[in-house]
Amino acid sequence: MRRIAQLSSSTNSMKQLTLAFLLMGVLAVAGCGGDDDNPTNPGGGGGGGGETGTVSATINGESWTGQAVTAVNNSGIIGVGATNLSSGWTVGIGWVGGATGTYSVGDTSPVVCTVQALDGTTWQAADEIGSGTINVTALDADHVAGTFTFTAVRTTGTTDPATISVTS
Repeated sequence: MRRIAQLSSSTNSMKQLTLAFLLMGVLAVAGCGGDDDNPTNPGGGGGGGGETGTVSATINGESWTGQAVTAVNNSGIIGVGATNLSSGWTVGIGWVGGATGTYSVGDTSPVVCTVQALDGTTWQAADEIGSGTINVTALDADHVAGTFTFTAVRTTGTTDPATISVTS
C-alpha cells in the first residue's frame, strides 16, 4: 500500500489527509450515482454537493465522459468525481484551494488525482507518485470549471497498465 499523505503536525499534511478522505467519499458517491441526460454545473458549496455536471477526458488515448458526476466544496477543499459504468472507469480529482489557478501534484502538494476500474484496481497521482496539474478557471459555491492532466500510477489491484494518462 502506498502512502497518500504523510502524517505530521503541519497544516499541509492534515489538509492532504482530509483531501484524501473527501476524495474517497466523492468517488463513492459518483460510483453509486444515477444517470442525468442533461447535466450542468458540477458543484456544491459549504460542504454540500451532489449537483450533477459534466466531466470528459481522454484516458490512455480513449475518449471518456462521466455519466454520474458529483462535486463538493468544503471550505476550500474541493473534490470532483465522475463515473461511467459502460467504460468501467471512475475519475476523481481533489485539491485544497478556494481560488482559481493552477494546482500541481507534488511531494507536499495537496492534490490527489485518482482513476478506479470496476474491479477495484486504482491508479493515483498524489504526493510522491505520478504527476499532473489542475487548472481551475472558475470556482464559486455552486460551480467549478477547468482542465486537468495527470499520469497516475497503479496503487492497488493487478489490472494493466501500470500507469494511466488522463487529459481533459
